[in-house]
Order: sequence, then structure tokens, then C-alpha cells
Amino acid sequence: MKNRCEIYDKTSKKWIPVTESVHKAYCREIDIFRRKEQRRGHCKCPRSKWWTCDCDCLICEFYIGSEFASLDEPIGEDEMNLIDSLPSNMPSTEDIAADNELLNALRDELFKLSDEDFKICQLLVNYSKTEAAKKMGISRDALNRRCKKLQIQLGEKLKKFF
Repeated sequence: MKNRCEIYDKTSKKWIPVTESVHKAYCREIDIFRRKEQRRGHCKCPRSKWWTCDCDCLICEFYIGSEFASLDEPIGEDEMNLIDSLPSNMPSTEDIAADNELLNALRDELFKLSDEDFKICQLLVNYSKTEAAKKMGISRDALNRRCKKLQIQLGEKLKKFF
């Protein structure tokens, strides 16, 4: 039986079904933020309640920080301030390094493919499957089978990243 991927919404107190990729991305961002807050001593959320985390610390029952602290007032021993702990849309250094490592491994695996398989990958960047199949001179079903085979092959080679 396939695992169901859901995200808990504290506001509505309901579980929202999502795809596995959305669930992984959401949990990854939440985990990174929560770990930063725990290292800074702002979060005391027990592991059994991590599923409730939505990064809205000021209304969380496990938040320890002062809600009236100045944003630029130093907190803790590391001279960080609240503005440094606000979530940003910028990826962390760890995320950038991990993505870079994945892209390098993917590039290496793509260059190991046969010329025809590599051409399929190149065509699919710019064209739909129907257009790519026409350019390759094969049926769309044949292209779909080859794509599935390539996905499995590359997935096996890159599984350490997921």
C-alpha cells in the first residue's frame, strides 16, 4: 500500500492531501527552520509534535523567545538578532551545496547515456513529448517507454540524493 502524503493545517485542524514531492519540499523547509530555531533556543517542540510545525513561532505553544524583543537586539551568545532568524525565501548554504552536488551527479549521469537517450533528454527540455517523438522519428508511446526507462535508470543512479 502506498503511503499517503498529507500536511496538517493548524488553522482548520485538517489534514491536506498533497503529492509526495510537495510533502518532501514542505517538510524539508519546515525541518530546516525548526532546527535553526531549536539551536537558537527559541523552540522546545518535542519530536512527537513536529508534524504540527508551520513556522509560525509567535503563536506556537512551544515558542520560548520573547514576543516583545527588538528585531535588532542581540540574543544569545552568538550575537544573532531576531531579524537574522526570520525565515527568508533564500535557500540555505546547505541546500545550495546539496542541489549543486545533485546537479553535478545528474550531469555526469546524463553524459554517460547513449547518444539517442541523451538526445531525448535534450529534446524534452524544449519540446513536448509529441514534438520530441516526431523529431526522433518514433511514436509517442515509444518515447514514453524510453522516458520511463530513463527515469528508472537515472533514479537508481541518483537515489542517494532522495
